This record gives sequence, C-alpha cells and structure tokens, in this order.
Amino acid sequence: MTSDNKLTSKISPHVSIIIPVYNTELFIVEAIKSVQEQTFKDWDLIVIDDGSSDNTADLVSTFLSDSRIKYYKQENSGPAVARNTGLLLTSGELVAFLDADDYWHPTKLEKQVQVFQNHPDVDICGVQADIVDLSRTIISEKPHPDGFYYGNGFPRIFFTTLANMTTGVFRRTIFDKHGCFDVNCKLAEDYELFLRLARDAVFYVIPEILAYIRKGGNITSISYTQGDIRREYALNNIIPQFLTEHGGSDHVKWYHVRKLRGLCYKNRADEKGTYREALYWYVRALTCNPFYFETWAGLACRTLPGSIFRTLKKYFG
Repeated sequence: MTSDNKLTSKISPHVSIIIPVYNTELFIVEAIKSVQEQTFKDWDLIVIDDGSSDNTADLVSTFLSDSRIKYYKQENSGPAVARNTGLLLTSGELVAFLDADDYWHPTKLEKQVQVFQNHPDVDICGVQADIVDLSRTIISEKPHPDGFYYGNGFPRIFFTTLANMTTGVFRRTIFDKHGCFDVNCKLAEDYELFLRLARDAVFYVIPEILAYIRKGGNITSISYTQGDIRREYALNNIIPQFLTEHGGSDHVKWYHVRKLRGLCYKNRADEKGTYREALYWYVRALTCNPFYFETWAGLACRTLPGSIFRTLKKYFG
C-alpha cells in the first residue's frame, strides 16, 4: 500500500461494498479478487445473489474464508431489490457498488477514501473507467470528456455520467436522506437513483482510470440491458416521474430534456449497423438538438468518404 501512514482503519471510513449477482459465473471471481487486491483494506463485502441458477454460489464460497466477505442469496427480485438488500446488510460509513462483470484498479478505494477525508462536503466520488470486452481487451480508453469535476450534480449529470454503480462511492447518509433504489423501476434504476441523489449532492470525479466496465457478448450481469432500451425507458418513464414527483423541475428545464433526448438518439444511431437505421436516428437527434457537433460528426462518418470527414474535423472539430 502506497500510503499506510495515511489510511489506517483507525482514521479511515469503513467502506461497505455490495456486489449484486445473477448468473455471473464467468466474471464473479475476477470481481471479488479486484476487491481483495485493493490497497485500502478497511472494507467489508457482501455478495447478493439474486436467484442465480449457475455455478455462482460455489465460486463465491471459495472466498468466504476471508471474514470480510459475506454471501446472501434471495429469490430473483431484480437489481433494485438486490442492491437495497445489500444496503440493509452493510454498515460502512461509505458504500460502494461493483457490478459482477466489472472490476477495479487496486488503488481505486484508497484514492476515493482520501477524497472523502479531504472534502467533508463530498457526497459521491466517481472515477474514470475503461470499457473492456469479455477478454479484458480495452474497447474504449477515452476518459470521460469532463475529466475532473467537483461540485453539485445538476444540470451536468442529466447529460453525462459523473459516477455509476461500478465507479462511485457514496456517503451512507445520502441514502438516509433520499432513499434507496426504486423497486418499481423496470430498467435503469441506477439512473433514477442518481437523479434523485443529485438534487443536492456534491460530486467529486477523480480523472483517473480506476475501474473497468465490461461490455459485449452475451453478458448476463444483473444490470446489463441493451443501451437503447434503457435510454427509451429513462426518457419515457424515469424523467417524467422525476420532473413531476421528485421536484426535478427545479433543476431540469424543457431545453435540458430536448438536449438529452437528442443525445440519446445520437447514441442509438451510433449503435445501428445499417446506414438507413443510423440515418433515421441521426435525423431525430438533430431535430432535438441541431447544434450538437458530435451528432453531425457521427452522420458524416456514415456518409462522407473518410478523407473528407477527417479534413472537416480538422478545421471544424
């Protein structure tokens, strides 16, 4: 550990970590090992098995000789219920979540705990993450465009990810204040939670790659769902509820919603395999937000020869 003289159990907040799992035998060992390899050692881990039918339970059992690790199995109830169960069973001053198909850099918790110690006003601390495939090959190594961030979450969090379930660490008191995951959310329950928390939360984003999020293949993690389905559900269900029932209209205006809808349509266009499908969603994105360069750039990639696009990007991008 690089800073034993700073981070000891006597002065450091105890971190409770929650890993919800559902048929994750391919990745759960890697996830737990990445917790055990943390340079910050004052943690406890609870694995919430949401009714797995594969070999997940047997694999987790090999780690239970570590007294810091506990395993709890429940009937399949969905990710929101699994994470709420974990919150009830843990007691750390700080709470971290790790999706079972993701993993952490060894210094992640150490650096985040240091942020909370240095900034008593911070409620949520996030880090940057690389996107990797099934074999840990980096798919995308571009850090979050905002890099370092320190301040209130709105309106920035409405359009971008300041933290997510794998990158964030939370003060436990924020759940006492704003509640846990909404069990009525069918999808994107993590996004709904962040919207509620961000109303008065202070975020701190460390501009370092300290987490790895796995995408691609037939991933069956508890939170994995096609991006376009999650985005559509968020636009049509979560955001209207947030605006009307959770005081969101004090933080989010109509033009924010249009901008977000344009961004979601742009992302959907990027994921489409055929030009015709992509064109449809790029046009819808530009209808919502005609001044977003990234949408025009995506459209140009699909329509212009590469040499022309690179020239335009050089002068206008």
